[in-house]
Amino acid sequence: MSSENLPLKEIPGSYGLPFFGPIKDRYDFFYKQGQDEFFRARVKKYNSTVFRANVRPGPFNAKDSKVMVLLDAVSFPVLFDVSKVKKRDVFTGTFMPSTHFTGGYRVCSYC
Repeated sequence: MSSENLPLKEIPGSYGLPFFGPIKDRYDFFYKQGQDEFFRARVKKYNSTVFRANVRPGPFNAKDSKVMVLLDAVSFPVLFDVSKVKKRDVFTGTFMPSTHFTGGYRVCSYC
């Protein structure tokens, strides 16, 4: 079966309650479980290497901590498919420099 014929599935995981979800995930990531166990536990829980989580896209007071985690080489290339992932006004994490500084071009941090 080609990848075009595969059914689309909802991305598993949850961001939790506002304010408390990011704090819990960051506590697990930094103190309770550590980086490897944080991801390993969620892969087991969701039976998927792609899931939703609150991970550190920036400092603790980052504007938005919601991310989609992609942990395998099979799912990663979809990030570069502009028909599936919006690529406007993003740089990395929560920072997007003004296009005034780049001659009107949007900067991509992944080459």
